Amino acid sequence: MRFLKHLALAVSIAAVIILQAVPPAVAGAGGAPPGCRVVRTPTGWVVVCGNGGSGPGGPGGGGGGGGGDTCKLDALPAGYPDPYPAPKGEKWMWIVCQVTEQTGLVLVPDGATTADPGVTPQELLQWALADLSVPLPAPATAPPRGHAGLVGLAEWVWLPAAQWRPVTAQVSVGPVWARVTAVPSKMTISPGGGLPGVSCTGPGTAYDPRLPASAQHTDCSYTYDQSSDLQPGHAYQSSVTVTWTATWTGSGGAGGVVNPPLQETTTFGVRIAEGQALVTGGGR
Repeated sequence: MRFLKHLALAVSIAAVIILQAVPPAVAGAGGAPPGCRVVRTPTGWVVVCGNGGSGPGGPGGGGGGGGGDTCKLDALPAGYPDPYPAPKGEKWMWIVCQVTEQTGLVLVPDGATTADPGVTPQELLQWALADLSVPLPAPATAPPRGHAGLVGLAEWVWLPAAQWRPVTAQVSVGPVWARVTAVPSKMTISPGGGLPGVSCTGPGTAYDPRLPASAQHTDCSYTYDQSSDLQPGHAYQSSVTVTWTATWTGSGGAGGVVNPPLQETTTFGVRIAEGQALVTGGGR
């Protein structure tokens, strides 16, 4: 029953197959199995399948927490077919994580156990990235979404403070571990309609309707100079992208910068109306 659960998880959740030697058909361009990507680490090949790698935490979600995911190695059942022939002196084992229930296969030296796994921090980094959950941007705007803005008036955009904080994920197998931390570093506003975007280095400033506009300032806004009447659906398809800079550390002094940076994007419609001038005049 335990084996069947592992097999079901390997198929239905995110499976990460870590290889220290990959056949040319897999390592070459386009050789990864369907739904998988091949990553070459300094210590071997990693084949990440399913939903592995920097998944979003959901709209408004806080993303991954700071807790660790403890994983262990299990022997394959007798007669279970190897995905690829194991090189001499190595064997395939299940790697099963307790918190996320993420599972997959890892190629390790003969005699490997959870206490002496034979995996490297660079390989476990790929599991940590698969565990990492950064939130989809849930921006607030002024005017609020669903309300038309005006040509020539700035559209404010900002993110809740809870969405502008580091998120972490850590994976360990026995004494070997890898921890990745992602920090939001930039918010980019793409106004839509083929117009150039603008970026800011923070989450923006919340607009306060109780204060006059002249008393407030933001670095995260966009001003349209044409109405959205001629846009599809009479709205600009605007988007907000948050870029996350990720670094990692691991056992034995391993660590570095994760490239490329992580990004999450939310798209929404923005209606812009022409401002109507109010003209008054006295009678003759």
